[in-house]
Amino acid sequence: MSRKVVASLLVVCFCLSVCFTGCAQQADLSLKFAPGHTDTYKITTETKQSYKFAQPSLDKVKEEQTGNKVEMVITQQFQSLDIKGGSIVKITVDEIAVNIVDKTGVKFDYDSQRATDKGKPFSKLLGRSYTLNIAPDGKVEIVDAKDIRAAVTAGYDARIAKSLFSDEGIIATHEILALPDAGSPLNKGDTWTRLKGSHPKLLEPKSFEKTYTLASVKKQGGKTVATVEMNAIESAVAAPDAPKSTGMGIFAKMFDTEESFTGLMTFDVDSGRILSYNETLSATYIAADPAAAQPAEADKDEKSADPDNLTMGFLNTVSIELVK
Repeated sequence: MSRKVVASLLVVCFCLSVCFTGCAQQADLSLKFAPGHTDTYKITTETKQSYKFAQPSLDKVKEEQTGNKVEMVITQQFQSLDIKGGSIVKITVDEIAVNIVDKTGVKFDYDSQRATDKGKPFSKLLGRSYTLNIAPDGKVEIVDAKDIRAAVTAGYDARIAKSLFSDEGIIATHEILALPDAGSPLNKGDTWTRLKGSHPKLLEPKSFEKTYTLASVKKQGGKTVATVEMNAIESAVAAPDAPKSTGMGIFAKMFDTEESFTGLMTFDVDSGRILSYNETLSATYIAADPAAAQPAEADKDEKSADPDNLTMGFLNTVSIELVK
């Protein structure tokens, strides 16, 4: 084999190496919508607040848990391109389930898949739609929501539907902060940040700096799949949407606090659509009153010496999963 042929083969091998390593480590994370194409997603949001007051000396425990969970299966259909580069997308509600629990117990419970719920007012939401302008970087603007808002108009059901399908509710459901600003493809390891206010029901509302990292770009099942990881820390700079409530205020100093705010997204680079997306904020607040502890006696359980303690928890999760 001549030197010229060997050199040519080496060049080819080098180019292939670059394509299968360097290129595979790049990804354009812009949303794309093909004309006439439809996608079905399951969107779940859940918030929980827990309260536990333990008095070991009196052998008493008081516990409460409140919260809400909303699950929707929606179909999104591309309609047209916006002059600014966004896509006009029609969202139709296929399934919906809502569960609300307050201090007195279950306050609202509806599931469109449950036979006994078929005739309830919330069933009028099924098949109703609203139209959004979705930008390549995941930002959302509402074009028209009259149809979905006209579905349920009376009683407590209407109050819930109004909250879910208000401008704020729709944007919170569909906007994807995990996507970077539209532009050039990213390399593995690249990061971008978002400043975001916490959920208003967090016991100590604050702002978070969310850092997203392109963790990997791999071939999976014939697709090029990018994985994005998120970790957030408290920000000294207030986010534009930071809650105005001070929460526990000065009493927050009485608690030992543990917080975790993480997220994960998988993205089909070839088709420009999200495969899965999850963000979870978890917080635990613990306060103990040593003065309430009673000296343990020889004939008593040693647990009687434990102090009274209050534990409060908060959990908020948002997830999106491609169904088909």
